[in-house]
Amino acid sequence: MKAVVLCGGRGERLRPFTNTMPKALYPINGRPLIDYTLEKINNYDPLFLAGWKGMKLFTYIDEYYDKKNKEFIFYIENGKMGTGGCLKMPEEELMGTFIYTLCDVIYEFNIKDILDFHYEKGGTITIACTKNKNGSPITIDKNDKITSFGFEGEWIDAGVWIIEPELFINKSWCLSDPPFNITSLMHALIHQFDCYAYKTEGYWYNINTKEDAEKVKI
Repeated sequence: MKAVVLCGGRGERLRPFTNTMPKALYPINGRPLIDYTLEKINNYDPLFLAGWKGMKLFTYIDEYYDKKNKEFIFYIENGKMGTGGCLKMPEEELMGTFIYTLCDVIYEFNIKDILDFHYEKGGTITIACTKNKNGSPITIDKNDKITSFGFEGEWIDAGVWIIEPELFINKSWCLSDPPFNITSLMHALIHQFDCYAYKTEGYWYNINTKEDAEKVKI
């Protein structure tokens, strides 16, 4: 199963480090931020969607997987595509169920548990959700189905999705050419596909600022 890692952000609130380096390599407790995601996707086939300073990230990823004798796929966006639009890049690689995760979230929950929930619900998309004020709010009904995204709700998008390939069969969700962000994407998806929320209250941090990075305890 493919694990698609979005790592194209400029990390503007992490300057001056990100003036010359990708956000994914920002040091967290002495380790590059992306290391936490690499550990989570260890049992899956990695595919990276990079942007700002992408070749520097490629060099790090290449060395990381060379030690493990493991192959990976690496894309660098040609122009700004956005957190939603960049999904169009690896379309031909995503012929089965796949994981879509941000590289700037650190968490303790298990991806396999999300997959089990996803298969039980039988929807097209499952989004891991957590209770936190630092993210896109999600409204969820009593059956765990997502009814709105980005407006209100006590749960937020935790940055880990499970997606079925039928997303690429019905492409009406591509409202326009990129760039478009994940919120715009979800507004279209929830009206066309069954989208469910996997609720978790485990440890979770979204790294956007130096203050966020200093709070990480994991």
